[in-house]
Amino acid sequence: MTRLIDYNELASFISVIESGSYAEASRALGVPANTLSRRVQSLESALGVRLIHRSTRQMAMTPAGRLLFDHCKDATDKMASASRMLAAKTQSAAGTLRIAAPVDFFDFFNAAWLDEFLGYYQDLRLELLLSDRNVNLIGDRIDVALRRGNLVSSGLVAKRLATNHHLLVASPVYLGTRGRPTAIEQLADHACVITPTADGRNLWRLHTAYGIEEVVVQGRVGADNRQAMRNAALGALGIALVPEALVRADLAAGRLQRVLHGVHHDGGGLHAVFVGGGPIPLAASLFATFVGDKLRADHAGTVQQLLAA
Repeated sequence: MTRLIDYNELASFISVIESGSYAEASRALGVPANTLSRRVQSLESALGVRLIHRSTRQMAMTPAGRLLFDHCKDATDKMASASRMLAAKTQSAAGTLRIAAPVDFFDFFNAAWLDEFLGYYQDLRLELLLSDRNVNLIGDRIDVALRRGNLVSSGLVAKRLATNHHLLVASPVYLGTRGRPTAIEQLADHACVITPTADGRNLWRLHTAYGIEEVVVQGRVGADNRQAMRNAALGALGIALVPEALVRADLAAGRLQRVLHGVHHDGGGLHAVFVGGGPIPLAASLFATFVGDKLRADHAGTVQQLLAA
């Protein structure tokens, strides 16, 4: 008799698919990659089907994996959200929460969300300090700061709220003329849209299901703006490495095609940053979790366009 599905195994499978690799899911969940792999294998054994095709280069869902993901993703999201909300209701959040955020905070964060958050915690008030500089959390008495991009090493504690994956894309015309690379090292022999350098070469660090691989690429077209890189790819000038949000509509319409499925570059994202060396204030932790939930729910919305900028 088939045993009941283990929630941790199912949640691990969902996270691996959403993250694009075991390594990324490991970082997001704080669970070793080999543990996640064992959970997925155990889930496959329990169901009697293969869910993920694995190779040394990439991974992809099987038809059974796609069916399970499509039917269970919303349910696991709701269970996680309910669990967090229940935990929040058993604690108290009161006083003043000081939040540092970029100047364009309200371009990607709906003001109505603040009203919703305050509705949960009647004894809490918010103070927003909007600035594009990295404020001194201790000196400015900041409880939580929202910061974009890849963070430099520091004594601060950071939690990623939204991910900004960069994908390899090219136009059907380019791929029809030059062929489609099937391995990362083949990118070195293709025309690539790069950031301008003196020698016309870039080092790309790419995430795969089994870790990070590097390749030196070259191209005759360079651009310091990601929108210009997208336009160059649309013009069949080469393979571009650009934010997923920037080309999502192009991929759906067939104007661009993804190159090397399962491979991406980590472009940073949006992080909640706290002062280290002690417990994170409850209100700050609750706010960061709330923001992360909202941004994931708004995945196709303005926040992704902001991260693509």
